[in-house]
Amino acid sequence: MIRARSKSLPSKYVLKSMYSLNISSLKTIGPGTLFCIGWCMVILSLAIGSAQPWVTFIHMWRVEFFASVFLFAAVCFVIYRHRRDPIILVVSPLEIRYLIVPMLAFIAWSAVSMLWANSTMSAFHHALVWTEYLIFYLFVRQVLDGGRNYSRLAKMVTATLCFTAIVAVIAYISFLTYGGGTNVGITFSKYGEQIVTLLPLLIVGVLRQKERKFAIGTAALALMWLLIYSSQSRTGLILFVVVVVAMSALVFLLKRFRPFRIKMAILLVAFVVAPIPLQLVSMFSANEETAIFGRFRDENNLSSSNDFRKLMIHVSTGMIATNPILGIGADNFGFEANKYRAAFAAQNPNNPVLAEAESYIPERAHNEYLQIAAELGIVGVIIFSWFLFGIAVMGFRLLKNFRLSSPYAIAAMIGIGAFIVSSLVTSYSFRLIQNGFVFFFVLAVAAKLLLKTNKSKIPAPVVANKLLMKLVLNVACIACLSLAVLSAVRVSSTAFTQQANRTASINEALPLYRQAMTLDTTNPEAPYYLGLRMIDEARYSDAVINLEKSIRIGKARSTDFSFLATAQSLAGDNAGAERTFAEAAALYPRSVFVLTRYAALLNANGKKPESGRQFERAMSIDKRAANTWWALINNGTQAASDLSFGNAEEHEKIMDLLPHDAIYAIIAERNIRFPNERQKFPWEKLSNEPER
Repeated sequence: MIRARSKSLPSKYVLKSMYSLNISSLKTIGPGTLFCIGWCMVILSLAIGSAQPWVTFIHMWRVEFFASVFLFAAVCFVIYRHRRDPIILVVSPLEIRYLIVPMLAFIAWSAVSMLWANSTMSAFHHALVWTEYLIFYLFVRQVLDGGRNYSRLAKMVTATLCFTAIVAVIAYISFLTYGGGTNVGITFSKYGEQIVTLLPLLIVGVLRQKERKFAIGTAALALMWLLIYSSQSRTGLILFVVVVVAMSALVFLLKRFRPFRIKMAILLVAFVVAPIPLQLVSMFSANEETAIFGRFRDENNLSSSNDFRKLMIHVSTGMIATNPILGIGADNFGFEANKYRAAFAAQNPNNPVLAEAESYIPERAHNEYLQIAAELGIVGVIIFSWFLFGIAVMGFRLLKNFRLSSPYAIAAMIGIGAFIVSSLVTSYSFRLIQNGFVFFFVLAVAAKLLLKTNKSKIPAPVVANKLLMKLVLNVACIACLSLAVLSAVRVSSTAFTQQANRTASINEALPLYRQAMTLDTTNPEAPYYLGLRMIDEARYSDAVINLEKSIRIGKARSTDFSFLATAQSLAGDNAGAERTFAEAAALYPRSVFVLTRYAALLNANGKKPESGRQFERAMSIDKRAANTWWALINNGTQAASDLSFGNAEEHEKIMDLLPHDAIYAIIAERNIRFPNERQKFPWEKLSNEPER
């Protein structure tokens, strides 16, 4: 893709470009503008509603599909545009050495990990995502060298995020006004990382505007702040404040930024004033927890969040200790998490962090660096450290010439720093491609300004070799098309599953479930729902086969074990049901539900001493919940309800039990065993979507 101009760079690093500098001469409606629109569509892809809530396991198909189509079209345009003309690139050898080559190595190592990964498709997926990061970086890097293209990108991305912010604020106000369930935080917290990464560059751009444009820019930044406020993401809130403080320090402490001080003060006032209406509405909301300060005062929520991250650290370190050199395979964390959780639980059964992640699937480590180490081993860590060292080189060059450095260079490095810090605790980071695109956009800005090898702003243009260029562009096309097809196949599997769920006749639904499982062998929802349908049809042995398959793939919540044990018991395999909950107790040794359910199964199998021991363990964790679970499992909802109201000191209320799905799982089993207790609980209540 690129050819180095430096004699010190070995010839084996000779690459070629993927875009032309001629983009600066194009008119408004041209490739540069279309590139901006394409990127904005990628950002909006998760916010755009759809008729069907299609959610794929672990990987987010929607944004990856949009990104792949966008980049595929961009690469095809380059192939068509330069079918006769040479490709021109402006790039420095330092970019090749410190950014592009380590990215190529990271892609190659991710692909090689397919050889030992449990899910080869996920390892392939990881390689494709990082290939698209490289393609996107090279496109943006060249677009930035063309006239007003930086301004176009910044304005269009700002407008896109502002639109998303308006949607988030409306959703948040609706929740405060009307109450009910909300997914505002889950939906919009993803955008917080993008905003804090872009924010320093956008602040610099707004401060340089005059009057009307400054007012519009201030309003846009305030809207982005309201998006983070509405999402109530603690990480987003903290990083936003840190970035604003850092930019304020630059403006108020450095003399060369003195002309911007009044404008910066206005910005700060806007940030303080903007959320006041929302805070006033939240104060009158029926749900006290919606107040933003309540998020920081909620000790239970904070403790649970911290314990979950501690659990993921233990799981990750277990993976690293077992596979220190090669890792478990790229993007395989979610598929292997339960295996290493069980290993940690076997050694530390009383550790309180094991009470976390019982009712949802821990798809990611919530720490990008730990996950890279776990998935790609020491080799992957070395390669990624090479990439981070390149960023450190830019930081060193910035500090070395700080007084003469462009404000945009300073802002870009602050934004990169915010993303790197966010990656320590977020579930998204490079795992969500739209967040990765924002990072590589800011990285391209920093590289353009800080990795120059001469005094000129733009290195001399390099003409690419046509034959090698064709090969590179074709590989890029194949990579983008592959990820688009992979995303389409996976969402098709989900669509078939949901269509089967809506099909009343099990005989008509069966081919749909099988088609879903054939299309995507990593989709646990298809065998899971088929298993539930088989229970409803009294085909218990078939239900066991499908529910076991779902758990092996990774859908192994405590409720899922309960359904499998139900199917086994109803099929006459009481010993199998006992083994299932022995496995569940090994995975969730701090779950009151699992321990009580295990005790009830042991008791039914005549193993009363062991049953007593398991129930005592449950009682030691939460006596009131254990008593109610025991009554619900053994005597039904009416008996459990009577006890919870008649003796509240010893029994928890049924609907206060956790996990909620397990309540319906037990009721579903009792409806089959004791028809006189039958209550109407739709199967749809018995499954949560994977964690997002």
